[in-house]
Amino acid sequence: PRPPNPFMLFRQDYQTRLKDQVRDSRNVSTIAGEIWRSMDEKAREPYVKLAEQKKAEHKEKYPDYRFQP
Repeated sequence: PRPPNPFMLFRQDYQTRLKDQVRDSRNVSTIAGEIWRSMDEKAREPYVKLAEQKKAEHKEKYPDYRFQP
């Protein structure tokens, strides 16, 4: 598995907060994408830092991993 990027972490957090309000995950993805694009760098920063942390953990767990589409 690939390490999550900042948007994926944001979407996961957003979906967790809205799980009782929105049942269709396609709508959550659309809404989360619109919000993500409208966010400034400062608002995105926690997700960027978390993604860097997850990437480091992934590298430790899978040292020989190489993305191959």
